[in-house]
Amino acid sequence: MKRSPLLISSMECIAHSTELISQKNKIKYKFVILHLANAIELILKAKLIEEGKSIYINNKSQTLSVWETINQLSKIGVEIEERPIFELLFDDRNTLQHRFGYPNLDTVEYYFFNVISFFKRFLFEEFNTELQNELKIHLENRYYDYLGFEQDIFEYLNSVYNKTPTAAVLETYNEINKELINQFNLHGIYFSNVTYINFSHPSFVKILRILIRDDYLHENVMNQLHILSEVRKSIVSHPKINNELNLDLKSTFSLLKELLKGVRSAIADGYFNETIIKELFNF
Repeated sequence: MKRSPLLISSMECIAHSTELISQKNKIKYKFVILHLANAIELILKAKLIEEGKSIYINNKSQTLSVWETINQLSKIGVEIEERPIFELLFDDRNTLQHRFGYPNLDTVEYYFFNVISFFKRFLFEEFNTELQNELKIHLENRYYDYLGFEQDIFEYLNSVYNKTPTAAVLETYNEINKELINQFNLHGIYFSNVTYINFSHPSFVKILRILIRDDYLHENVMNQLHILSEVRKSIVSHPKINNELNLDLKSTFSLLKELLKGVRSAIADGYFNETIIKELFNF
């Protein structure tokens, strides 16, 4: 599959930001943020073009802003729930472009891991590909661990949690989503332009009940299910998490890891066979 120049350029920006942040050089942190902002704008416009939409204003040389691009994507059913996080990132990008100064490591890691989580989700859902596949020609293997490639997924998630808990929660959520969607796709069940997993949705509750019934998950998961949706919504709606939100990120993260382990264990056992799929979707 041929890649658009905008998608390729966005991958180059992600590769450069990864190389820079791994150096732990505070003078380079400013450029991590600049590259991340460019990568986001490029990938969003690449999606708009893929959908047959113009990225130009009134067919002139000026292109749409990142916010208008998001608005246009929303009109065709592509929602960018990470927008509040991006708004903070672009504000800091604009400040850095016009003033002297360097962001601290905590801020840079907050943006970096949230953007990486977005790219993993967005490339999978909207381009049917994986971030690792797209970065192969742009990034040396020695940087892969920083992105969780070729590393135990739970070790990676724990390392992200130690740096940016909110990004780790979103990343774990997206991993569960990806694992389940891949299984459903194998049976010809596809979900278009939506994030399938909604922890309050009856379909997901049914999946959990079946996994509990067959001993892949503990029954206490059901009692905490409502927390997951609330925390995820709060993270994307209020990017700068603070104590006033009273979010128990540690418990949420542990619960999500338990879900991911159960789903991966079921997949390893070949659990999602034709019989289970028929039970789930009432075929």
